[in-house]
Formats: sequence, C-alpha cells, structure tokens
Amino acid sequence: MEQGNVESAEDVANRATKIYQKLRGPGYTYVDVLDNTLTVAGFPSGTEVYENVMRCFPIDPTTKKRRALDAGDLTWACADMVSLWLTRNHLVGLTVAMNDNPSFLAEKQNRSSILVLAKYFNN
Repeated sequence: MEQGNVESAEDVANRATKIYQKLRGPGYTYVDVLDNTLTVAGFPSGTEVYENVMRCFPIDPTTKKRRALDAGDLTWACADMVSLWLTRNHLVGLTVAMNDNPSFLAEKQNRSSILVLAKYFNN
C-alpha cells in the first residue's frame, strides 16, 4: 500500500477501529491495532521501532495501557507513523487499496472476492 493513497491518519485510524471492533469488540482501538501490527511485523514491545511509534500515546495510569488519542490531534510525525503502520495491517491496508485506489482492482484477477471482503470490512 502506498502512502500517496492514504487520505489522512485520522481516516486510517477510523478504518482500523471500525474493522477491528467488528472482530474484537467495542473496546478495541486503533492503538490496539498498531500494537498488534507492530508485533506481528517483528517489532514487539521493547524494540526501538515499537517504542518509537507507541511513544505517541500516553500510558493510562489506571489501565497501564496506551491511551488512544483522536488521530486528528496527533503531531504530524506521529500521524505519519500511525498511517504508515496502520496501512501495513492486512485488513486496513486492503480497504485503503481497494476503496481509495481503483487502479489496484484493474490490475488484479479474481478481484470480485477481494472487493467483497474489502467492502465488508469497510462498512
């Protein structure tokens, strides 16, 4: 997924939240998606890459978890990292590719099944 097709970090964060709340429940946030995406990519908690991305989110003293901020309130550097890593997530990146980059479909065979999946997760 190319960053040029990403509208904004806020858009991608909202997509991630919408997709994963359907799968994981209403308490799942885009920060949880970031955490999982970084971990699956080989950058778990404690690694420099993980800590560099997650420093954008304060730790809630009550829950000891990173607190999701409104993505529109992130600094430009944090917004760039959020959109970069969220589009690397397979479901989030797929919806961006399929819905915001129509030429992606023109290049692929068997696109109807992919389109159905992307539209399902983007609703």
